[in-house]
Amino acid sequence: VASALSERREELAACASAHPVDVAAAGGRSFHLVLTIDARGAAAAQLDDPGVEATGLGACLLRAVGEVRFAPFEGDPVRVDLPLRFAGPS
Repeated sequence: VASALSERREELAACASAHPVDVAAAGGRSFHLVLTIDARGAAAAQLDDPGVEATGLGACLLRAVGEVRFAPFEGDPVRVDLPLRFAGPS
């Protein structure tokens, strides 16, 4: 999971660059990006902060992570919780 998300680092950084007002508004707050990966390797993503999820930043993060594909596996879906925090205004 870490490797697959690491490959998306540039896309995630681009989300922050493309939505500076949203980043400033989220600055200093912690929120979580929650991925649910099904046995086919498809990921569904959501943010645990509706205020961030409703912004352009949130939509961009969800799109970038939702496009990640993982190797298929047997068993129940896997839930991955990724804490995120953007720096507050300086």
